[in-house]
Amino acid sequence: MTVFKKQKSIGLVENLVNQLENAILSRSFEPGEKLPSSSELEACMGASRGTLREALRILQQKGLLESRVGVKGGIFVREANTDPVTEGLAQLIRLQKISLDDLAEFRQVIESGLIRLVAKRIKDADIKILQGYLPILQTQTLRGADGWHGFLEIEVDLRKELIRIAGSLLYKAVLTPIHENIFSYAAPYISGEDANVEEAMEDWTQIVNALANGDTNRAVFYTRDHIKRYACRMKQGVAKKNKG
Repeated sequence: MTVFKKQKSIGLVENLVNQLENAILSRSFEPGEKLPSSSELEACMGASRGTLREALRILQQKGLLESRVGVKGGIFVREANTDPVTEGLAQLIRLQKISLDDLAEFRQVIESGLIRLVAKRIKDADIKILQGYLPILQTQTLRGADGWHGFLEIEVDLRKELIRIAGSLLYKAVLTPIHENIFSYAAPYISGEDANVEEAMEDWTQIVNALANGDTNRAVFYTRDHIKRYACRMKQGVAKKNKG
């Protein structure tokens, strides 16, 4: 196997990881392809079994390799996907390692870009789907504070529709974990009474109608404003809880 070289005397695991990673990314091994056996890799790369095992473990953590068991098992090259990015960001949000200000600022920039892309790619059938969410959101709005949880769940689905319409894998990887975990971030600080579901309902009505009318700037304005006000309520909730 000329793809690999004998190990250098320093950074054995790192050297192995780099060589294997480069081989995968340069498509010397295609997605779904099985790697050579451990004994073959040990021989051609001059690595010990323990060093090779550690390198393969790191590459599995990076999402480049996967281990399969059974008669046809072994170490295989994974199909490229955004799972590691999505899972890592979701964990940061759940652990509240991202500040409210940073999260709001990031969302305003990224979701404004998403809306502009949606406006370029949206079709009549997509508009009808988005409009179909408004009466569902309104049902939760009429419940007042009790409808907040349900409203947020519907919001997540609506935002996923926007990501689908945009058709961008990057937006999906970055925004899905934010939308799916935002409630767990907000729940300790915002009650149903503080959430102002009526205002959020108005925001979504304006956003969907603007997209339907081809008014991109208006849709972006209400998207940014919605995120900004939500972040303000979360900060107020944090301050209120800290005082209590």
